[in-house]
Amino acid sequence: MGFVRRVPKSIGELEESVTKLAKNKSHINSVKVNESNNHIEVDLDWSANNMGGDAGKDFYLPIKRGKLREAKEIVDRMMGGGHAPVRADITSLFDMIDPQGS
Repeated sequence: MGFVRRVPKSIGELEESVTKLAKNKSHINSVKVNESNNHIEVDLDWSANNMGGDAGKDFYLPIKRGKLREAKEIVDRMMGGGHAPVRADITSLFDMIDPQGS
């Protein structure tokens, strides 16, 4: 399955998505940095993919040039902790997303 582009419209939308992912991280196969196209790619497991609709599709976030490593560090920190992601990390990640990126 290919990756679909996701660009949250607001910090609140990103926070909701990241919080949901953190709670269901057992359904994430991997979060990878694709340096060739400046994407953070989220590969969900089979059961999430078969959930139906856009929510279960593997997706990517287009990241601004020069911000990919920082974005990956934030994502790793958010997904690695046993607590809800902090607002400062979500705000920083939102600022790194390239709304024009493909």
